[in-house]
Amino acid sequence: MQIERWQQIDQLFHLALEREPAERALFLEQACSGDESLRSEVAALISSHEEGESFIETPAADLAAALLSKNHAGLEAGQSVGHYEIAGVLGMGGMGEVYLAQDFKLGRRVALKLLPARFTVNVERVHRFEQEARAVSALNHPNIVTIHEIGREGDAQFIVTEFVDGQTLRQRLSESAATPRLALDVAIQVAGALEAAHAAGIVHRDIKPENIMLRTDGYVKVLDFGLAKLTEQSASLDVAGQTLMKIQTRSGLVMGTATYMSPEQARGLDVDARSDIFSLGIVIYEMLAGRVPFDGATTSDVIVSILEKEPQPLRQYSPDAPIELEWMIKKALAKDREERYQTIKDFQIDLKRLKQELEIQAKLDGRTPSSWRATSRATLSSVNTTADELTNNSAPSMAHLSSGAETAVENKSSKRLAWPGKRTFLFAAVALAVFSAASFYAGLTQAPAPARPTFRQLTFRRGAITGARFAPDGGTLIYSAAFDGKPVELFTSHLESPESSSLKLQANIESISSTGEMAILLDCEVDMFGCRNGTLARLPLVGGTPREVMEHIDHADWGPDGLELAVVRANDEGQYQLEYPIGTVLYKAAGNIGDLSVAPQGDLVAFVDQPVLGDASGSVLVVNRNGQVTTLSSGWKSVGGIAWTPTGEEIWFSAGKTKVNALFAVSRAGRERLVFQAPGNIGLRDISKSGRVLLQRGVPRSRMIVSTPELQQEHDLAWFDFSTSADISADGKNLLFYEAGAAVGGGYFVYLRRMDGSTDPIRLGEGKALALSPDGKWALAVQENPTPQLVLLPTGPGQPRLLPRGNIKEYHFASWFPDGQRFLVTGLEPDHALRSYVQDVSGGPPQPITPELTLAISVSPDGKRLIKWTPSSSSPEGQYSVSLIDGKASRPIPGLEFGERPIQWSTDGQALYVAGSGEFRTGLYRIDLSNGHRQLRKEIVPDQVGFVMLEIEPGGMRITPDGKSYVYTYWTALRDIFLAEGLK
Repeated sequence: MQIERWQQIDQLFHLALEREPAERALFLEQACSGDESLRSEVAALISSHEEGESFIETPAADLAAALLSKNHAGLEAGQSVGHYEIAGVLGMGGMGEVYLAQDFKLGRRVALKLLPARFTVNVERVHRFEQEARAVSALNHPNIVTIHEIGREGDAQFIVTEFVDGQTLRQRLSESAATPRLALDVAIQVAGALEAAHAAGIVHRDIKPENIMLRTDGYVKVLDFGLAKLTEQSASLDVAGQTLMKIQTRSGLVMGTATYMSPEQARGLDVDARSDIFSLGIVIYEMLAGRVPFDGATTSDVIVSILEKEPQPLRQYSPDAPIELEWMIKKALAKDREERYQTIKDFQIDLKRLKQELEIQAKLDGRTPSSWRATSRATLSSVNTTADELTNNSAPSMAHLSSGAETAVENKSSKRLAWPGKRTFLFAAVALAVFSAASFYAGLTQAPAPARPTFRQLTFRRGAITGARFAPDGGTLIYSAAFDGKPVELFTSHLESPESSSLKLQANIESISSTGEMAILLDCEVDMFGCRNGTLARLPLVGGTPREVMEHIDHADWGPDGLELAVVRANDEGQYQLEYPIGTVLYKAAGNIGDLSVAPQGDLVAFVDQPVLGDASGSVLVVNRNGQVTTLSSGWKSVGGIAWTPTGEEIWFSAGKTKVNALFAVSRAGRERLVFQAPGNIGLRDISKSGRVLLQRGVPRSRMIVSTPELQQEHDLAWFDFSTSADISADGKNLLFYEAGAAVGGGYFVYLRRMDGSTDPIRLGEGKALALSPDGKWALAVQENPTPQLVLLPTGPGQPRLLPRGNIKEYHFASWFPDGQRFLVTGLEPDHALRSYVQDVSGGPPQPITPELTLAISVSPDGKRLIKWTPSSSSPEGQYSVSLIDGKASRPIPGLEFGERPIQWSTDGQALYVAGSGEFRTGLYRIDLSNGHRQLRKEIVPDQVGFVMLEIEPGGMRITPDGKSYVYTYWTALRDIFLAEGLK
């Protein structure tokens, strides 16, 4: 039959259904216009819709193709669909034929579903299916089967998903009813999948044991969102979201499987997320009872049972079921959806809580979780019996209480406890709890002590470790380090020996493939966490010449096949992006991507997302090969190294809430746990196939070096671990700085200190210091609350003053006008690029003073000129200039060399002090604005051992207008590598 004919039948079928049954015959007689064959085919379809049971399994609107197509013979092993080769049949049903196939391109097994003819003859249906498939594929949840591709080849419409190695819940239940432990575990994971779907506005509508897969490793996967419906969302959806929300199933049609339907589904009404809660309640009941709560001889009987009857008590079929679980199921199965759990999250929370309570109770009773019994039910039975007896007893004596307590302990395993009175009951309950706890802890002392992890130091030279990886043999270490003030270099050592050998190559190790090839970075820039922005190259472990691959790479990691590389680099717009393989962009970051690691299965890339450039705070995310991103762990003040465990089920990472990092793990499902914590800061470098771990230990530190005419040599005035200079008073007497490290819990605090170091610092308040007022009485700072806020902190008597923030969402740096009544501040407003503002301290919001992408650095002593920075097409460093404050005239700074930056006006305003461009050492110069004459005022030479970088933010290097006093801040990272064994 031709497609056009099928579409004609389908259209008439729906038009007929919209009429009363008595009117349909006349309608068809008129609509078919004498085409008896057409009329009889539509009439037969209507008859099947009204009388057959299959309309429950298959939407009635799509029965036409299924009933009229007679020629489909399925696929055979060896046949190809696209780049997939059929290996065998996995199953067949109303929603299509499912085959095991091999993906030629990626070398993996997949499940290929060949959709029924009804998906190919109805254009609207095909479009709706593709839209829903895309929506479901965006969920990217570990308990939801991943959709790899939807496509069409010839007349065949197909969908490709991950292949799940395991059995369906239906197959598992055919063996025996589930234990409470299994039922709770499955239900919690299914609820997690539904929570992700519901959050995206997707209702599954066909939750049943056939659509729940149990993997061999214990993970649960929810299958077949083929009946999924995108629910209505808020009016704030974007255009794409609004398009998805318009995808609607024809109203009035019953979809789903009758036995697991909610009442609203059975009536053909609109459904929402609470329908899935009802279906999950049925599945939990069936797992424990071995039968469904609503049953009948026919589909109609089942629907009547769902709509009108209450299920038999669960404990009638499953005596071991906890009573709390029966209450939860009863709530989930409420016929009025307003009386059910209103969100799947609430249902999941109750399930998790019950599971935890039963695990604790099992430990206290000396039982394994798998032997959970109806503890709660037995306890309630005992309490009721005791209450009856209490009515006939008077208050007992103390001796009687003791006797009762002994009786209770002796009979704690019996079902009926003969307690003589109410006080006896309370005393005995306490005695029983104490006895159980004592027995539990006594048992702990008798059990063998768990194996403790061991640690062994592998490196001993002073310097900054920038990378470390296990070689494929698991017994060789390749690491990169800047020892003794030298550039970053590659080293190798055997794990059983403290000796290291240089590979005579200045490069940073990024990754080592399963085939024994290194990915390294040449000419990279050392920072606090490693070495970045280098040229990616490949180098065999056995030696040779590096083969360069790509420039300006920050991080790289091999895929499991040793052929593809994942990389992080900055694109042409300066935005960091993750690519896997190279050239395929999976993620673009708003800020920085701190590290990455490819899963052993090659299906996901884990990475550290740091939304604010220059800030180590952030989250652990994963992205799949289709670019779908999931946040697994967030809220960290500092987060760094990251690596998958050998099984690929967990991601380990180093992070901390107070900038002191410990070792944490997070599962694919987002379950987070602490792995190891030690005094001080630890970082993760690599995990071997055998589970050995490379850790680094050592805290980055800052040094704040000052010089004044009174001091005969430079002094380090750093106070805690992250002391960072912000400004110097005009007379060179006081230093404004801030702390932001572990000592202050990862927050920001402002301090003022005498430049000669004669007194301890004075803590002015909370915030990140920006600038000191000309009279020295006020410190301008930004408090990093959820909404950043400028504040004036008094350096003497007085109270802090909060300043109006207008619409600015980020502040970067600031400087004062000479009169002390106004200041410049660089900030970012929503929907605008970075620019500078002027703000009056007496009140009023900030007002823009420069165009977007133009920054005002500081004001001249006469208050008439500005130092400005603008982007330049001829230089990646941009261009500095001196302009009138009204912006009407400007000119380049004469004598300013590439990479140099102005940091201070001279006292008379006729010259500028500039900081040089050196990375390891630099100079402070005075440049005459009239002729560009340069004069070196001070050569800056930090201690090179463990040196990471000079602080380049404004304030990191400051000099007084007379050029006599200065400060500079630089960072060090002295670290060592340790081998950890036995971490779990």
